[in-house]
Amino acid sequence: MSDSSSSEIEMVVSGITVDAEGDGAVLLLASESDQKLVIAIGLSEATAIAMELENVEVSRPLTHDLLKDFVTTLDGRVQRVEIVALHHNTYFAEIVLTDARGREMRVDSRPSDAVALALRCDVSIWVKPEVMARASASTESLPDPTDLEASREWLETMDPEDFGKYKM
Repeated sequence: MSDSSSSEIEMVVSGITVDAEGDGAVLLLASESDQKLVIAIGLSEATAIAMELENVEVSRPLTHDLLKDFVTTLDGRVQRVEIVALHHNTYFAEIVLTDARGREMRVDSRPSDAVALALRCDVSIWVKPEVMARASASTESLPDPTDLEASREWLETMDPEDFGKYKM
């Protein structure tokens, strides 16, 4: 287990779904206790996350690979990522890392970029309990992300204001 606060909720990527018009995507995070968090993300970030989940190899580093390389080249280490706030339907995240001297620092990030980096660095994703409490989506009835038809039907009934999103 990470050194993150025990009150925070550890999550994993449960699925990614592209919206019907192809304008964006939805990232679904889930905890071991079946708590779910739905975040609208951009297509490029969804692609970056999906490529890492599917172990797609590329000949040149993509943006999140480059960020990982920068941190490790400077003898730093990504420790974890945290989704720390939800304000006006926008999620906020922080990348928690240590420098070469072991000093911890936090870098503001969009959740989608933080998750893409977490997957590449094989570190945990944490969500503050107050974020889970403030999340406006009713996630109790979320479909299994592997059930494409159920996911499609669920997305069609959603209003974009029903779940938090970041501003591009």
